[in-house]
Amino acid sequence: MTLADRELDEVLSSGWMNNVKLNERNIVYNEWNNAIKDKRNFELQYTFINRAGNEYNVHSIALVNKDAGYFGLLKIKK
Repeated sequence: MTLADRELDEVLSSGWMNNVKLNERNIVYNEWNNAIKDKRNFELQYTFINRAGNEYNVHSIALVNKDAGYFGLLKIKK
């Protein structure tokens, strides 16, 4: 995963949450878990930090697919 500067196995499941800015992590975590629990799409804007410490304002969308789980898109906001 290029933006995160992490290997794929590091960001699968909830590993991507480690790249969310610390003071926003609870909000993102709760919204993500509620989306999973309710089997609905996830959409949120938050600050994403890569391994080098660079911060990006992102718009994250994850669409639920009943057969395959979630498909996500992370768009950097300018």
